[in-house]
Amino acid sequence: MPKSFAIRIIKKYRPEETFYLPVQEVIPGSDEASNASYELIKPSFMDGVDKYKAHYELKVMKFGRANGQTFNFYYEPHDFPFYHIHKHSLLYICAKKHVVHGFLSDTGFDKYWPPIQINYADMASLLPPITGAWFCELKQQYVHSAGYFGNHVDKSEEFKKAASSGQISVLYINTSWPPGGPEIRVGITKEGAIIISKNLEFEEDEISLVTHVYETFIAPTQASQIE
Repeated sequence: MPKSFAIRIIKKYRPEETFYLPVQEVIPGSDEASNASYELIKPSFMDGVDKYKAHYELKVMKFGRANGQTFNFYYEPHDFPFYHIHKHSLLYICAKKHVVHGFLSDTGFDKYWPPIQINYADMASLLPPITGAWFCELKQQYVHSAGYFGNHVDKSEEFKKAASSGQISVLYINTSWPPGGPEIRVGITKEGAIIISKNLEFEEDEISLVTHVYETFIAPTQASQIE
């Protein structure tokens, strides 16, 4: 199953050992704050890497009825890890995009841990052959998003047409991991996340692979962002 690691820059606020955002006491039925917390569970999980466990209750807007009462939202619990990469002053947050966005927005960390900015044009000379891409905001009749896959797919007319009428949301490449080993498909999203197409045997290998992709294809374009 694919895993997504949102990469965030630590600008001002370094992760503490524990953090807890309690649910506020409010009038029943009104908007309630989501429960969010994290704790350091493995300092020095790897060389220069600390591992945290986060909990977040995502507010889902949906009308329904239960126990004789109606509701228009409910909270969906999510537990996920994130990693402090000391070498680059980065966080890797292993969760789905909407969970990451909600967690950082509700806790207020979004302004302290901004996403890395992805510029595919700046990365073009660094990338191996493109093996796939998803496009969004396509200005085509009846089609608003589309995906294209295959070796050197960026040379195809369909890819070029989509690129001229929309935006790339995910770009896929194959990279050898470990170096010199078998190829693994990874995706780089426009929101600044790295997607690993399959689970690796060890968690440490996944973190090392994300770092490899970041250092090889993304970091050279980030000089103006990392302070």
